[in-house]
Amino acid sequence: MHGGVIMSLLDVALCTAARTLHPESVGVITINMSTSFIGAGSGARLLADARVMKDGRSMSFVEAEAKNEDGTLVAKAIATVRVLLKEKS
Repeated sequence: MHGGVIMSLLDVALCTAARTLHPESVGVITINMSTSFIGAGSGARLLADARVMKDGRSMSFVEAEAKNEDGTLVAKAIATVRVLLKEKS
């Protein structure tokens, strides 16, 4: 599987994890993401799991893993994401 596809999957997982802690936000954007490729992505599906390591009012630090269906680790990512808050009117 192409590395860009794996990074996209990890980015979605990272942002989704951060967004779950900020339901009032209008979204999140990735500020920085570092990815380590550990093995080959093979099989019909690639699964991602993400966790928020530290959460703030407008920034979250998140990590994620992508694994093959058999549980083999394919890649790990760590990211800083910015939480986009609604503008006060």
